[in-house]
Amino acid sequence: MSRRRSPSGAGAGRLRALATPLGAAVAASLPTLGNRVPAGWELVNHRGRRVSLTGGAGVAGGLVLAGVLAGRVDLVVAAGGSALVGRYDDVAGARDGVKGFAGHLGALRSGRLTAGTVKLLGIPAVAVAAALLHGRDRTPLGVCRDAALVAGTANLVNLFDLRPGRALKVVAAAAAVTGSVRDTSGQAVLAASLAALPADVRERTMLGDTGANALGASLGLAWCSGRPAARWGALAGVAALTALSERLSFSAWIVDHPWAAAVDGWGRLP
Repeated sequence: MSRRRSPSGAGAGRLRALATPLGAAVAASLPTLGNRVPAGWELVNHRGRRVSLTGGAGVAGGLVLAGVLAGRVDLVVAAGGSALVGRYDDVAGARDGVKGFAGHLGALRSGRLTAGTVKLLGIPAVAVAAALLHGRDRTPLGVCRDAALVAGTANLVNLFDLRPGRALKVVAAAAAVTGSVRDTSGQAVLAASLAALPADVRERTMLGDTGANALGASLGLAWCSGRPAARWGALAGVAALTALSERLSFSAWIVDHPWAAAVDGWGRLP
């Protein structure tokens, strides 16, 4: 005997589905409403301008709020945990003076804990917790795959956050094209990305590691809701792009392709 949801139950479900992306969008756009920047929330961008990092905090807060509204603890952990690790990197990373994977490992061997090392350990830990809470596949292989997808996408989005608006455009396009908007995480990612984009491209705010990590981890979590073949395919794509970034500059590739440069530069200050 099939069960039908009552009209009131169906209405509550639709309201919650609407509140999730709306909450993400509102929270992500809050940093653009004021002109004051809290102490310690500025970073110098590629043009030497000091830009507010509150955009990343707004995006992360929007994703966490979406998780709370939808009752998705896995999204709260993925977005919130990744954002906290990213915030530490935003604050302490500039003071470390250590670059590259080898450099961070060398510092660790000498007894020095760098921000990069904290990120290297922290993001996978957050990803494993999110994968377990997601619960789509709790076999050891399934958890490892989903955790790698969450952590790998968090890192990949951070690699695109080199020019105003670039990471947000890439994430919004990926969420829409891959159909991840069928999942609560994907809806929140798309809403938060679009809400934060105007201020980001105009260099009023920027994501920093705080926002980029939260967006990437949440997008990876959305992909974890797909079928196993789709999740393996997404992980392969993330791994391939990450490996490619070691040999190819995404910025240089974009400049060399006019159509990509046009999309990348849309809305940006001259």
